[in-house]
Amino acid sequence: MIIKANVLAEDVQSRDGKEYVTVTCMEQGASPLLQMFDYSLREDEKSHKGKLIGKAVELQVNTIRAIFSGRPQLSGHLSLVK
Repeated sequence: MIIKANVLAEDVQSRDGKEYVTVTCMEQGASPLLQMFDYSLREDEKSHKGKLIGKAVELQVNTIRAIFSGRPQLSGHLSLVK
């Protein structure tokens, strides 16, 4: 599934010497999902860190993780940054 979304926020955390970058997005379009979702940048996408807030992105979604923390967590890859 491909989702077009706007990036609303970015969170960077470090654990055990590894950096995790998560962006919070809201789908855009004619009838979007009315819930924010989180997407964790993969290692090869971390060059976008700090540059995505306020940007439109396209995400190729492979899986949606359980939503126990409130927001769905999507995994896949960033296929386009505008």
